[in-house]
Amino acid sequence: MINTWKCELCGYVHNGADAPSSCPVCGADKRHFSPLEIRTEPAVKQATDAWQCSICDHIAEGAAAPEFCPVCGAAAALFHPYEMVATPLIQADIRKLVILGAGIAGLTAAEEARRQSADVEITLVSRERTLPYFRLNLTRFLAGEVSESDLLIQHKDWFDTQKIEYLVGDAHTIDRDEQKVTLRDGRQLGYDRLILSNGAHPFIPPIPGANRDGVTVLRTLENARDLIDTLRPGCRAVCLGGGLLGLETARALQKRGARVTVLEGFNWLLPRQLPAKAAELLKSHLISQHLAVECGIQVKEFTGDEAVHGVLLEDGREIPADIVILATGVRPNSYLARECGLKVQNGVIVNDRLFTCDVTPIATTSPARGCAANRASAASNVG
Repeated sequence: MINTWKCELCGYVHNGADAPSSCPVCGADKRHFSPLEIRTEPAVKQATDAWQCSICDHIAEGAAAPEFCPVCGAAAALFHPYEMVATPLIQADIRKLVILGAGIAGLTAAEEARRQSADVEITLVSRERTLPYFRLNLTRFLAGEVSESDLLIQHKDWFDTQKIEYLVGDAHTIDRDEQKVTLRDGRQLGYDRLILSNGAHPFIPPIPGANRDGVTVLRTLENARDLIDTLRPGCRAVCLGGGLLGLETARALQKRGARVTVLEGFNWLLPRQLPAKAAELLKSHLISQHLAVECGIQVKEFTGDEAVHGVLLEDGREIPADIVILATGVRPNSYLARECGLKVQNGVIVNDRLFTCDVTPIATTSPARGCAANRASAASNVG
């Protein structure tokens, strides 16, 4: 009987006769759980000299599995033998290249494709109506340190000069057999190679009231514009999350005149970057800059009616809020890849050449055919 299950989106491990109806960590439904085999016998030398962690997919070389995974800390029993297969290379004839996602990865792929080939037809598809921009600078834009034009990576004339079609659209389905992408408005794009560089989306924790007006995220330029339009001097803002994005957003809101409180569920700020003592120094500095900071807290509810009025904590206190920014991490946009049948766990599974499970890898011997590595690549790359 199977009694251990793994969430393929976040790696959560569940013990029980059946997978849970939803993941308590990331909210994924039951169909995203798969059986997880845990060995009871010692890990011994087999036909392969490589082992793969069942939790994070880290590959360790050696006659036996390591005692602990150096990436996620999983025990040796959670490793399984991994066979490294050398895949033969074939020639490619790439005439139409479609790239889904116009962030740094997608734009760089388009730029390199054009550098490698003057003839390939390149279409870069973006869900956002603005031209590609530096997402990392959104907090600086929110703070008023840079203008909207400063955010742009390339301007319209660059796309015209490079003969790269910049298409605003939302990919709905991928047909790997017909090699075409259907957009949500019905338009279809045929391709020889399809590159998935469609990034991630904000994680919205399952907290009651998260759908109230005023509870938002900072992920896109449109989010930043809306925040700037909403902010007023003296506005009460709460940033949920004491990571890099949460702290940068809190400082930006403060520069716009808001009274800001940062709430972090971990026992100290920047838990991925700092030890406790260093984080305490950072907290003291932020408090000296008139930011309110609380760590080790749990949120029970975002209170209010249509609009948010406050953040209710598990200890019974309520922090007044006109705006709540959720800076609680991101999840990969792997839905399209999953639905078209690619192998997906936390993200699209690729090998060391970024080939998906879709096709045979391709070797290119001339610059004119070097614009994409695979019928199904994930920059993530698909086919």
